[in-house]
Amino acid sequence: MKLKSLVLAKYLEQLAPKLIRITDARYWQNMSRFDMFLWIMGVLIFLLQFSLWLGPSSVTSLLILDYKIYRLEQVNQKDTQHNMQLYQRIQGLKQGNDEVEARARVELGMVKQGETFYQLVNQAILKADGSS
Repeated sequence: MKLKSLVLAKYLEQLAPKLIRITDARYWQNMSRFDMFLWIMGVLIFLLQFSLWLGPSSVTSLLILDYKIYRLEQVNQKDTQHNMQLYQRIQGLKQGNDEVEARARVELGMVKQGETFYQLVNQAILKADGSS
């Protein structure tokens, strides 16, 4: 922290005479028209660059907005895929009983009349439980 303040103090010592010279009216009165033109152009370029890079509609805010748009497009793509899957399920349910029957078997464990239900048990799970 001390090093930063020392560097800043040294920089201000070098800058102070230049600032005093620029703020002196005699400096501007003795300046040629070309030098005045260069100063004005330099200030204008600085202001335009400042607005371009750090203003409210700057390049950085544009890049941030582009990234947000990219992320929203990714979310929209996932949502579109999910909506298509739901639409296909709805169409399957509307077209016949096969989809309803398959969902009932998987989700509710339903068995048709005349069918025999077999449950396969993993032996590793039985050994872990202590059953034989």
